[in-house]
Amino acid sequence: GSVRLHLKVKEEREDVQTVRLTIIDTGIGMDAAYLDQLFAKFSQAEKSISRRFGGTGLGMSITKEILKLMGGTISVTSEEGRGTKFVIDVDLARGDLEGIAGPSPTNQDQLRGAHLLLVEDNVMNRFIARKSLAHFGCTVDEVENGRVALERLRERPYDLILMDIQMPELDGIETTKVIRNELNLTLPIVALTANAFKQDIDGYLAIGMNDYVTKPFEENRLFEVIVGQLADRPEPQLPPVDDSYDLTQLRELSHGDRSFIEQMVGLFVAHTPEGLREIEQALAAGDYPALARAAHRLKPSIQSMGIHQMDGVAKEIELGAKAPSVNVQVLTTRVHLLTRTLDRVMEKLQREHA
Repeated sequence: GSVRLHLKVKEEREDVQTVRLTIIDTGIGMDAAYLDQLFAKFSQAEKSISRRFGGTGLGMSITKEILKLMGGTISVTSEEGRGTKFVIDVDLARGDLEGIAGPSPTNQDQLRGAHLLLVEDNVMNRFIARKSLAHFGCTVDEVENGRVALERLRERPYDLILMDIQMPELDGIETTKVIRNELNLTLPIVALTANAFKQDIDGYLAIGMNDYVTKPFEENRLFEVIVGQLADRPEPQLPPVDDSYDLTQLRELSHGDRSFIEQMVGLFVAHTPEGLREIEQALAAGDYPALARAAHRLKPSIQSMGIHQMDGVAKEIELGAKAPSVNVQVLTTRVHLLTRTLDRVMEKLQREHA
């Protein structure tokens, strides 16, 4: 069997397109007598369907209501034992290519060095948030409920709190009230919630939270919200980059042939950026075997160019990515140092060997 989906522009006007979406399946189909009831709430063709396939019979009713709100229509034809065909027509405003969301944020140094408190009782949610935050260069302390969070806040300062709403012992709402009214702390608090209804969000803001992120986390949204809340935070002070290199080894290999040195420098400058992209992408994806391989491939080039300050760093990245228990924070710091340093060295090489 199959499910086929077709999408086409049925009619085109200056600002609007009428889009037709057709879905055709080869499933069990429906009796013609039932089609009139299909869009009624809690309607299913047979009483046994909910037991066999799940569901409550609300899906088609909700779909029709959504399309009605959008000014669209939905129609259906079906034959028992042969399948069903749905046709949806809806007018949509023309899109704007310039307005399409871009790729993941590139200026991740905006959050480097930020110290965050993550208050979340779900282990998987903590793992996902920690992975993204480590990629941004944040230091994260994790606690599983509001009671422990209050203990941490009494012990040390933080730049921002990511606060789950529903937790055992002390939930996010009560914890926020204590932070604002008893501890009198003004640091930003961002709600982590699956409840994105306006009344819920308004309630979170009313008790002193500053913003919210819905679960499951979308990395771009998480980044943007934290950056927005820490906009006035001083820029992280990054240590100066050592952009030195030593071409002694190349000169010995060249036997006085200057063009050999220039060609080797050109190859290094041409191919190293791709290697660095592989490392960053592998780290972002959590693909540690690929990260180890990419770091290993860079080591000979680093040695050839005499970038001695990076000899150990590339090796540390490779070994760290191969470790049974990967320390994401340490790896992120090493990768950031490697990319910053090699970028500066390449700039210097191009200036001095153009």
